[in-house]
Amino acid sequence: MKDDILLQQRISDELMFEPRINPAHIGVSVRHGVATLHGHEESYAEKQEAEAAVRRVKVVQAIAQELTVVPPTAHQTQDD
Repeated sequence: MKDDILLQQRISDELMFEPRINPAHIGVSVRHGVATLHGHEESYAEKQEAEAAVRRVKVVQAIAQELTVVPPTAHQTQDD
């Protein structure tokens, strides 16, 4: 249990220091060394960068990635 809390903090720290993603949209939970990412990012590239950042944390045994891609509304085209 204590190890999971420490691992969750290490993952959160790694996400905070990754400049190519917005960590405010990502939630992290850890159970028995398995990290679960949930929330959303604005592009598929950001989604992959978040997963890559978690993979850099050495103690992570597996990743359950539940991030969705939600593009910003300013870039959506109108269907008129």
